[in-house]
Amino acid sequence: MNDAMNDIPANQFDMVCPKCGRTDQLDIAATVWVRLTPDGTDNDAADDGDHEWDDDSVCRCAACGWAGTVLNASPDDGDGDPVHTAKLRALAEQMLSMLNDLANGYPWKELGIDMDLLRAQADALGIKEEDDDQ
Repeated sequence: MNDAMNDIPANQFDMVCPKCGRTDQLDIAATVWVRLTPDGTDNDAADDGDHEWDDDSVCRCAACGWAGTVLNASPDDGDGDPVHTAKLRALAEQMLSMLNDLANGYPWKELGIDMDLLRAQADALGIKEEDDDQ
């Protein structure tokens, strides 16, 4: 995760992309009132200029391409568990990358670090190892 991400202010809904952690790049498909005009539509001219969206509305991140629902990017996924794991996931990805860089010939077992367990935990979080050939 780059340091600039820490400087991005949270949005007023406390939503965050579960993949990259951005809070300022979430797009939500909302229902909007519009007035039909000769040139097309005008949402400012409509009597009710309101817009609506809910937990089931489609949500996507313009920064990384993640797509899901508003609920997936909300601070609570409905059963009380915090969804804001993006920064933790990014940190875990960074750690896995560093460990893989250092893994060649390093005595991880002597330090009590089980690389297979670390990789299994990363896989459970949906973290994929980068291929060095790319």
